[in-house]
Amino acid sequence: MRILPWNGYEGALSLTFDDGDVSQAKIALRILDGFKKKGTFFLTGKQNDFEEIWKKAWIDGHELGNHSMRHKLPIAGEEYDAYEEVVESKSLLEKRYESAVLTYAYPYSFVTDGQIRCLQNTHIGARAGDEEQVILKYEDDVDWYKIPSFVATSDTDVITYKELIEQAVEEKAWVVFMIHAIEGIGTGYEPIPQEVLKGVLAETAKTNIWVAPFGEVCAYWRAQKIVETAIRENKTENILWDVPAFFEKRTILKVELDLNEEYQFFQNGRNIVKNAEGFYEICFNEGTLQMADKKKG
Repeated sequence: MRILPWNGYEGALSLTFDDGDVSQAKIALRILDGFKKKGTFFLTGKQNDFEEIWKKAWIDGHELGNHSMRHKLPIAGEEYDAYEEVVESKSLLEKRYESAVLTYAYPYSFVTDGQIRCLQNTHIGARAGDEEQVILKYEDDVDWYKIPSFVATSDTDVITYKELIEQAVEEKAWVVFMIHAIEGIGTGYEPIPQEVLKGVLAETAKTNIWVAPFGEVCAYWRAQKIVETAIRENKTENILWDVPAFFEKRTILKVELDLNEEYQFFQNGRNIVKNAEGFYEICFNEGTLQMADKKKG
């Protein structure tokens, strides 16, 4: 058996937006919804603009992420409380928007040990900046709290995004785009033209790529690695794994069998049958999978 990478697609793409700029609330959401795609919007705890818009975005399937309490740099000699910036900001955002906040984006892409320590038991993953390699293959070892991203600028053309999308599909990988603002309204950093965002979304329809929020892709990949490790280490047909507390949302993994395998799957007494697409769906959050070999029966 094998767990299908990237939810059964050839690759994955996450569109992330930082700072909660008005252009995101008024333009980016509308464009994404028009293409029926979902993004991740990293907001700061002290920011409370467009509260109702962000609440609706969450209900509609977009992700709201944590971008720290005050979006400040930890500068030597200045007061900086990593717990407040990370953990207290998460709690405030969840209360304000009545949502689950599971991921983090480092302000100015500046990563510190203090932030990481606060993230490890509270967030499923964290997005960093533009590293030497922004493409992550599904078999790679990954630091869940330093996931790289491609930083969009005003002069980045659709061809550049298209090449990264095609590379992700070709290498069976995940690529994350970091966007700050959309041209037309607001004062956000390096706004990209509306037509470029539309062009990027149009390109995704031409390839077999999974376009999903940062936290959703991170959860799937992280869950996949945990279950694969449990399968390797368990020599019985009763597979068990630990579910970290920050897996607050249900994560469903897609499983397929090799041609010579004949198994029945059960989770907590429930028989899991193959769906119309030919694979099985197991719930990571249940922490257990029972496998019965039909040939032995």
